[in-house]
Amino acid sequence: MINSCDKSIPTACSTLRERNKGSTLHSLSLFFTRLMDTDDDFGVLDYTDSTDWEKFISSIEAVIQQWRVDNLERPDCARKHDDSAACYHASLVYRDHLLNASYFCNLNTAYKPGTICAGHEGDTHDFPPTVANILRETTSEELLEPLELGLRFAIDEYIVVRPVDWNTEEFEIEKHAILSAFAVAASNDDWQIPIMLAYPVDASSVYGSEPIYVGFCRNSSFHTRFETARLPLGSLDCRYLSDWIDLFRTAVSTLEATPEAVTVSVSRTYERVGHSSRPLLMQNIFYWCVSGCGEAVESFKKLTPSCVDFPCSFELMILWPNRSEEMLLDTASYSDLDPLATPHWYLQLTSASFELESSPLAKLILLIGSSTPIRDCVDPSVRDFSGMDSEVYSLIDYIFDENQPSELPVENMTWCASFERIQKMITDYRSTKCGLLCERIGIAVSRLLVDCSSRFYHTNVKKALAFLWDKLLYHLRSRWLDGTLLDAKHVGLPKVASCSLQQNIEMLNFGIAQKSADNFHGLDETFACVADSSFEEEFFDCDEPAVCSKEADLPEGRFAKAEGMFQLENENEALYIPVYQETTPLMVDLGRERPFGERLHDVSPEEIAQSKRYSRAVLFSDMQAFKAANPGCCFQDFLRLHSPKDVVQSIDETTGKRTYCLSPRMSAEENMWRSMWEKAHPVAAACQRPIVHYVRRPEKVFDWLENLTVGEIVYMSLTYAFAMVIEQLLPTLNPTLRNCLKEEMAFICSGFALCLQEKSENHFQELHEALLKLETKVHMYETVALTLKSHCENFANDEVEKFAYQLVSSKRERIPGGAASPIGQVVDHLFSIRTASACSDQQNDGTNDCALINERYILRWFAANPSPSSRRSPQRMCVELRHRDGYFVSTASLTEDTDFFLE
Repeated sequence: MINSCDKSIPTACSTLRERNKGSTLHSLSLFFTRLMDTDDDFGVLDYTDSTDWEKFISSIEAVIQQWRVDNLERPDCARKHDDSAACYHASLVYRDHLLNASYFCNLNTAYKPGTICAGHEGDTHDFPPTVANILRETTSEELLEPLELGLRFAIDEYIVVRPVDWNTEEFEIEKHAILSAFAVAASNDDWQIPIMLAYPVDASSVYGSEPIYVGFCRNSSFHTRFETARLPLGSLDCRYLSDWIDLFRTAVSTLEATPEAVTVSVSRTYERVGHSSRPLLMQNIFYWCVSGCGEAVESFKKLTPSCVDFPCSFELMILWPNRSEEMLLDTASYSDLDPLATPHWYLQLTSASFELESSPLAKLILLIGSSTPIRDCVDPSVRDFSGMDSEVYSLIDYIFDENQPSELPVENMTWCASFERIQKMITDYRSTKCGLLCERIGIAVSRLLVDCSSRFYHTNVKKALAFLWDKLLYHLRSRWLDGTLLDAKHVGLPKVASCSLQQNIEMLNFGIAQKSADNFHGLDETFACVADSSFEEEFFDCDEPAVCSKEADLPEGRFAKAEGMFQLENENEALYIPVYQETTPLMVDLGRERPFGERLHDVSPEEIAQSKRYSRAVLFSDMQAFKAANPGCCFQDFLRLHSPKDVVQSIDETTGKRTYCLSPRMSAEENMWRSMWEKAHPVAAACQRPIVHYVRRPEKVFDWLENLTVGEIVYMSLTYAFAMVIEQLLPTLNPTLRNCLKEEMAFICSGFALCLQEKSENHFQELHEALLKLETKVHMYETVALTLKSHCENFANDEVEKFAYQLVSSKRERIPGGAASPIGQVVDHLFSIRTASACSDQQNDGTNDCALINERYILRWFAANPSPSSRRSPQRMCVELRHRDGYFVSTASLTEDTDFFLE
C-alpha cells in the first residue's frame, strides 16, 4: 500500500492545488480517490459493491445493538470532564477475520431507537434504519479525546475496530479492499471521506507492511465527527510536506473576513545531546582518592572519571495572543509567523526526568547495620580470594604509599559555616600521616566493597573485606615489630577529637616510637589515688609563651632557662624549663558543646574516663619533672609556666615589690592541681615510668582492630568517602549555583553532621539521596548552560547561567520579547542550527547539532462542510509533523460546536 502511495503523490498534490478554491474536505476526498487509483489488483475481497459494503456496516451495527441490549457498560475510558464515558468491547468475526471492536459514547447520551434526533434550530435528520437514534450533548474537546485503540470507524457513535492478527497476508488484502470501498463511497454526498492513514499505536517501528487504519465521518448526523490523518514521512518527500501545509494556509487565506480571529499555535521541538565538562563525583569518587598515589594508580586505570550525557530536549513554543489570552491567533500565512514580532516565547526542557539513580556508595550503606565480627569472616586457610588478591595488594600499597596526595584546589566558602567546619576537620586529619593513613584505609575499604558488590554475594563481600583487613593488620604488626614509625613527625598521644580509628593508629605510632626508648623507669603511682575532678583539669593557654634558650652543660632534667624568670621564694635562683616525657596533654572539653567539625564521633564515657587518666598522668609527670629541675620551687612557679592565668600578679604599695597570689580556682582546697603538687616528688622525666606502656598499649590497639564488626568498619570508611565527596563537590560550584543552592548545600552539611554523631543507616541514606539530587541538578544545569552558551556570542554569561538554572528548576521558562531579548537571540540561534527539511532527510550524525523532532500547527476558521445541507461553522485543523517517529498527523474537528479547547 505504501509503495502505491508513492506513485500517486505528485498527481494528488496537483489536484489539491487546482481545487484549493473550493471546499478543503472535498479536495481531500478527490485526493484520496486519486490515491486509490493504482495498478495494484486487490481482487480477493472486493467491497466496492455497495451490497457488500452495507453488509459490513450492518455487521458492526448489529454488534452495537447487542451491546445496548446486554447493557455491557464498562467505564474503561476515564474522563477529566464532568461527563463520564462508557466503553463496550466485543469480538467481531467477519469474512473469517477476527476483529476486536470497541464502542464509545457518553453516559449522558439519550438513546431513542426508531425516532428522529432534533438538531439545531429545529432541524431534524433521519438516521439509517439499522442505527439507533442518538441525542448528544457534548463538546468538540470530548470528541477529540484520543483513544489509543485500533481501526477507527465513526458512524453515528464512536466505534473502534482493530484486527487481532493484523500482520497476516489476508488482512493486507482486506485493508486494501476496505480502502477501495471508501473510494466508492466518496462519490456519495452522504459520506465525508477524509485522509485517514495511521500506523498502530502499539507498533515498535514504522514499516510499510503494517496495517493502515482508516476512519470516516457520516453527514447524516447534525454533528460531523472528527477525523485523523497519519502518514509516514518515508513515503513522502519534503516538497509534498510543504504542499500539504500550504494547502491549509491557502484555504485559510481565502476565507471571508469574520469577526472571530483565526487562531494558530506553533511549537517546534528540538533535541540536543548535551555534554557536561563535569565528571560525576558520586560515580567516580574513588578515582579522586587514588589519583595521586604514584605507581599504585596503575591498578586503577579503569576508574578514570567519565561524564554522563544528559539529553537536552528543548521545545520552543511560539504563541500569538488575541483578545482572549487562552486563545492563539495568527494572520493565516506561514511567512507572517515571524518570531521577531512575537511577544510570547516559551522554552521548555522536555527531558527533565533525567536523574542519577544511584552511586557506588549505595550498596555500602546497607552494610552499616551488620553486626558480624570481622574476625569471624576470616578464613586462615585462604591466602587469596577469588582473584581479588592482586587488587587487595594494590590497595595495601595505596594505603602505605609514602607520596602525599596531590592537592586539589579548594575554595573557602565563607558564607557556609557548616562547610567550613567540614573543611577544618578534613585539614586536621590530613595534616598528619596517621590521619592520612586512616583516610586511605577508609577509601580502600570502600573501593574494595564497591568492586565486590557487583561480583559476589553478600557473604563473599564480607569475606573479601576480611581478607583486606587481615592484610592490613599484618602490615601494621610488621611495622610494630620492626620499629617502623607510621608518622615520624607527629608522635604523641591521640586527640579525643579524632575518630576511634585515628586514635588507635596514633596510639600505635606512639607505642612504636616509645619502644626504642629504654630510659623510662618509674612513675609514681600516687597520682592514681588523687581525687577525681570533673571540671578542674583544664589547661589555660599562656598569653605570651615563655622564651627559652637551650643552654649547654645543664644538669640532667633541665632543658633550658626560662629567660627573665626567677623562683618566687628563692629570688636568686633562675627558673628552668624541665625535660618532660614526650607526650602531649589529652584533654576533653567538658564545659561547653563543641562543633561537630572538631570530632568524628560522640565521646563515649569510656573515652572520657581514659582521657582524664591521661590528663592526670601527664600533669603529675610534669610536676615531678618541674620539681626535679627547680629545687625549692613553689606551686606558683609551676603555674607561671603552665597556667599563668591562675597566678594573680599585684604590686605591694609599701615595698613596691611584685606579689603573686593563686586564683580562686586554684585556692580551693579540693583543687586537683594543688593535691597533685603536694604529692609529687622531684623525679626527672628520664627516671619516670612511661605514661603509656609501649608494649601493652599497642596490643590493645590490635585487639580493638581485630574485634571490629563489619558495620563499624563500613561506617568509618563511609565517613571518609562522603567527606571527600562533599569536599570536592560543593566548592567547585560556580557563584550562580552557590546562590541558588544554599538550602540544598546546608542540608547536606547538616546531614553529614548527623552521620558523624550517630552510626545510622538512615542518616547515610538521606545524605546519599541529597547528594545525588544535588549532583543531578548541577549536571543538568551545567549541560543546559553549556548548550546555551555555545550559541551565545556577545551576551553576558551570567544572564545565560541564571536563565539555565530557572529552566532546570521550572522545566518551562518564558522568554519575554521573543527573539528581541538577549536570551531570545540565544534560543533563536540554537534552533536555527538545522532546518526542518534537513532534519527530515538526514539521520542524526551523533554530533552536538540540534535535531528537529516535532512541528505542530493549530488553525481555526469558519467554513461550510461539502454536503448540501451544511452551513458555515467553526472548524479546527491540527497538522503535526513528527520527524523523530517518521510520520505526520492531521486532525480536524468539524462540528457546529463553538467551544474550542487547545491542548
